Amino acid sequence: MQPDLDLRVVECRADLVHVGPPGRRGAGVIVGIVESGIDFTHPSFRRPDGSSRILFLWAQGLTPREGENSPAPFGYGVEYGKAAIDASLASATPFNTVRHQDPPPFHGTHVAGIAAGDGSAPGQGRPAFAFTGVAPEADLIVVAVANNGTEGLDTSSNTLDAVNYVFTRAGTLNKPPVVNMSLGDNLGPHDGTSLLERGIDNLLSTPGRAFVKSAGNAGADDIHAQGTDATGATVDVLFNQPIGNNTPDQIDLWYRGSDTFRGSIVDPAGNARGPVNVGAVATLNFPGRNIVRVDHRNNESFNGDKRVFITIQPGSAATIAAGNWRLRLTGVACPGGGRFDAWIQRGPPIPRFLGPHVDSVRTISTPGTARKVITVANDITRGNGVGSLASSSSRGPTRDGRQAPTLADPGQSIISARGHFGSADPYMEMSGTSMAAPHIAGTIALMFQKNRNRMQEQLRQCLESTARMDAQTGPVPNTAWGAGKLDSNAAVNCVPSPGITPSSPVVCQRSVVVVCSSRIAACRPSVATLCQTVAVTRQPSVATLCQPSAAILCQPSVATLCPTTPGQGCLASAITQCPTLAACPSAVDGCPSTPGGCQVSIAGCMPTVTVINPTVVAGPVVARPTGTSTGLPPQPALPGTAGRMGAVTEGEGGERATPELPPEGYFEYDEGWFDQS
Repeated sequence: MQPDLDLRVVECRADLVHVGPPGRRGAGVIVGIVESGIDFTHPSFRRPDGSSRILFLWAQGLTPREGENSPAPFGYGVEYGKAAIDASLASATPFNTVRHQDPPPFHGTHVAGIAAGDGSAPGQGRPAFAFTGVAPEADLIVVAVANNGTEGLDTSSNTLDAVNYVFTRAGTLNKPPVVNMSLGDNLGPHDGTSLLERGIDNLLSTPGRAFVKSAGNAGADDIHAQGTDATGATVDVLFNQPIGNNTPDQIDLWYRGSDTFRGSIVDPAGNARGPVNVGAVATLNFPGRNIVRVDHRNNESFNGDKRVFITIQPGSAATIAAGNWRLRLTGVACPGGGRFDAWIQRGPPIPRFLGPHVDSVRTISTPGTARKVITVANDITRGNGVGSLASSSSRGPTRDGRQAPTLADPGQSIISARGHFGSADPYMEMSGTSMAAPHIAGTIALMFQKNRNRMQEQLRQCLESTARMDAQTGPVPNTAWGAGKLDSNAAVNCVPSPGITPSSPVVCQRSVVVVCSSRIAACRPSVATLCQTVAVTRQPSVATLCQPSAAILCQPSVATLCPTTPGQGCLASAITQCPTLAACPSAVDGCPSTPGGCQVSIAGCMPTVTVINPTVVAGPVVARPTGTSTGLPPQPALPGTAGRMGAVTEGEGGERATPELPPEGYFEYDEGWFDQS
C-alpha cells in the first residue's frame, strides 16, 4: 500500500514547515472538527502520556443523563471536557463514561487524522508516525452534528451552532481555531445567502478564526442543470429516474426574482400535472401512484429570487417510476433574462439531469458558496491520472458568479485514522474532497501558530497567492482548480510574524495599478545600474530588487518591510536603492514603487491607470497597523451567533408548509452527506 498520508504531507510541503527552522506543528492552535464525530480513544489524538488532545467534544444528538450537561448557551446535546475524556481513557470501558462513538464509516475520525492526527500508532505495515497529519501538535474541539435543517444543510441551525461552539470554546482558552467541515449537500441558492452561509460569514468577522469546507463530489454526478427560458416559451428540463428507487428525491430550482415561470411535472409515461404558479403549493398525483409536491415560492427573503422546491415520492407505489421525467418551465415574463439553475439532492440513489441542460459547473456543495469560506477541490494522488483533478471534484463558480473553489489539495486514496478499529488496522483509505479539506485546515493551523491574528481573508490570500500552477492545473484561477495546488510551506512563509507592521505610511493618497500593453516589448530590464545600499535607522526596511522585467507586463518591484517595535521604528535597517526609473506597481500595496522599478519601453508600452482603494492590498499581504480597518464589509447580526438559533421558518409568519421528508430525513450519517467518493 503506497497512498500514504506522509507522502501527501510531503507533496503539500507541510513537512518543510514541521522541520523549519523554526519548526511548526500546530502547537497552541485548535483544529475544530464539525463532523460525524470522532473515536476519541484512537492513539492519533492522544499525547505521549496517554491523555487526550481533544479539549471538548459536543455530541449534539445525545440527551444528558445524570452527571452530564448540555453546553451553555446552546442547551442541547451532551458536552464532554478534557477531564471527562481523560477519565474515560483511564477506564476499561471508556464509552460508558463518554457515550459518543463515531458511526461507520468513521468519517470524522478519518478527517481529524488528516488535519491533526499524530500518526503515533504503527499500521498498514508501516512504523509509528508514518501517517502523521498536517498539524500533529494542535489541540482539537469536536462536534458530532445532529442536523435539523428542514430543507437541507443550508437551514441547519445545529450546524451553525457547531461552528459557533468551536469558536466560543477556543476563545475561552485564548487559542486561535480553524474549523474543518467535510459535510455538505446540494440544496439551497448556491449564492452565499442561505441561513447557514450567512451565519458562518458573520462568525468569521473576528481575527484568529478560520473555516474550511470541502467542495463536494458532484462534478461527475449530473446533479446540476442550467438554462434560460423566455416570455411565452416552454423549456423541458429532463432528468432520468433510476430503476428501483424507493426513496424520495428533491430538486431545488432557482431563478431571478424579476422573472416569472409556471412549473409542471411530466412522468415517463407522458402524464403531465400542473402548472403550479408562483406562490402556490401543489401535491400532484400521477396514475402510477407516485406523488410530486411542488412548492413555487416568490421573493425568497435573503436574495429576492424565486424558488421551485420539488419532492418526488413513491406514494403508494413500491418505487418511483423509472425513466425520463420532465420539469416543464413556461416563461410568463422574463425581463431578467430567464436564467435558471437546478440541483438534485444527493442520494443514493438519485436521478440524473440529461442534456441539453445538464452541466458540471456550479456544483460546489452548501455551505461552500459562502462569501468568506475557503473551499477545497480534490486532486488525484495515486493510480491513473496522478496530479490531475478528480472528475468527481465539484466545480465552481457560485450561482452569483464568484470564483470557486479556492484551491485544490490531495484527496485521493488518503490513509488516515480508522475509528473503533479493535483488532483491525488503525488506519484506512478514503477518497474525496472530504479528505482534501483537512489538509488546508491543518495548514491554516500552522499559519496560526506563526501569527494568530490573521483574518480569514488574509489567510485565503496567502493560500491563493502561493498555490502552485502546473500543466495539470492550466492557467489559474479557474472553476476546477481555483488558484492551483496547495503549497503549505509557501503559505506559512506568506504570513507575517506578529509585530511586523509598517513604521511609516506605505499607502498612496491615490493608489494606481499600471498595466503595460505592448505588441513589441513592454519593459526593459531594470539592471542597467548597480544598486546601492545605504544604512539607516528607524525607517522601514525596503529591499527593492532589480529584476529583469517580463516580456509583456511591467514586473513590480519587490518590497519587504522590516520588523518594527511599536513606536520605535527599525532598530537597524537599510534602504537598497535602484536607479530612479519610470515606476511599475509595487507588489506590496499597488502604489508606484519609489525608487526603482523598470524603465518603460519606448516601443509601445502604454500604461493605463486604474484608481483603487488605497487601503486595499494588491499582491502579497502586509501586516496592518494596529487599529486599521480590515477592509471587510460589516455583517448584520444573525440569530445563533450568541447562542442557539431560533426555529427555521419559510414564508411570512412561518405558515408555509415544508416539503414532506422521509422519516429519517436526508442527513443521517451515511456517505451521501459526506464529501467523500
